[in-house]
Amino acid sequence: MSKAHLHVLDTQTGVWHPVTSTGVSGGLGGGGARASHQDWAYAAVSGGIVNTSDVTLVAAGGANTVNYLTALQLRNADASVATEVVIKSGSTVLWRTDLPTNSDQLSVVFPQPLRADNNTALTAAAITTAAEVYLNAQGYTDADATRVDAEYGTDAVELYTVDGARVMAADGTTFINGA
Repeated sequence: MSKAHLHVLDTQTGVWHPVTSTGVSGGLGGGGARASHQDWAYAAVSGGIVNTSDVTLVAAGGANTVNYLTALQLRNADASVATEVVIKSGSTVLWRTDLPTNSDQLSVVFPQPLRADNNTALTAAAITTAAEVYLNAQGYTDADATRVDAEYGTDAVELYTVDGARVMAADGTTFINGA
C-alpha cells in the first residue's frame, strides 16, 4: 500500500487545501471548514532572533494532527551579520533562505503549504548567531493528511469518500475508473 497526499485547489482563492479522511481542511469557497481546522499565527519576538536556538512557531497539535505553514515574512535588521533561516519539522529542514545584512522584508506565500510531520512542532532558526531576524508566520493545524490512503491495484486507482462511496461527478460518471 502507498500513501498519497491529496490536495484540492480552491478556485476562488487559488489556495491548495489538504484533503483528509474526513474531508477537505481549510474550507473551500469561503465555507465548509472542518471542525479540526485551527488557524495560528506567530509574531516576531522583540529584538528579533539573535542566536541559533530553535524558535517554536506552533507547538505539536497532538496525535493525528499536522501543522501547516501557509505564509511567512522575515527580514534581517543586523547591519553586519548575514544569516540563513530555516523552517523545520522536528530536526528536518523543510525550507531555507539566505538573509543578507539590513535586508528588506521577504514575504513568502506557500500555495501548497509546508507540512510538518504528524504531531510535530514547526520551528524556525537562524544559522548564524548575532543576526537580528524578525520572523512572522501564519498557518493552520488540521487532521493528518497521510490518513488518506491510496491503494495501487493491478489495473486501477480508486478514490472513495470517508463513507466508502466511490468518488463520482455530478452526472454519476466515476472520476477514476475502478473495479
